[in-house]
Amino acid sequence: MPFNELMAALRNGLSWFAAAVLVGLLAGLWAFLWLPRTYSSSASLYVSVAEANTLDDYSQGTSFVQGQIKTYPLLVTSVDVLDAASATLGDIDTSNLSSRVSAEVPVDSTLMVLTAEAPSGEDAAAIVDAVAEASIEKIVDLETRSEQGSAVDIQVIDKEGIPEDPEEPQLLVLVPIGLMGGALVGLLIVVARHALRVRREAVDADVLAGEP
Repeated sequence: MPFNELMAALRNGLSWFAAAVLVGLLAGLWAFLWLPRTYSSSASLYVSVAEANTLDDYSQGTSFVQGQIKTYPLLVTSVDVLDAASATLGDIDTSNLSSRVSAEVPVDSTLMVLTAEAPSGEDAAAIVDAVAEASIEKIVDLETRSEQGSAVDIQVIDKEGIPEDPEEPQLLVLVPIGLMGGALVGLLIVVARHALRVRREAVDADVLAGEP
């Protein structure tokens, strides 16, 4: 359809287009109000060499940490860690906890970021605290290979605490999606009505042309 014809169709069907956009806006607002809330809380664990008496010890220990830390996210979501965290929390079983917890290590970093999601901010903060504590205990236990203790030291250096605002749903995401969806539907309605009107006018013209 040529642009000029599309603009003419839009002008003629402006009320339909506006109604569809309004419905899309209301749908976005409805989704924001009724979709379940998901809160997210995170904590950063700093992994370092437990003991380094010389520069060479520190350099070797840092290389060891950078190699080992890549495996730690798998430990965070392991059954042993989640079982320990579940026991601390008391009201969330391990199977439910596994879908709420994730861990990642930024590239070339000795930080591990834990993230927990839950229907409330309090639950999200409690989960990430319990998982962080259980993860530290598990990793330190695995890295203890002699009477000298663990080869690594882990500290919680950044913790968000109780989030006030939900991670999902997001009003600034749902409303534009609703508006764009409504605009697309409205445009399709306008184009369809215009095509039907043009066809009807053509049929009427043929009928009139065939009259004596």
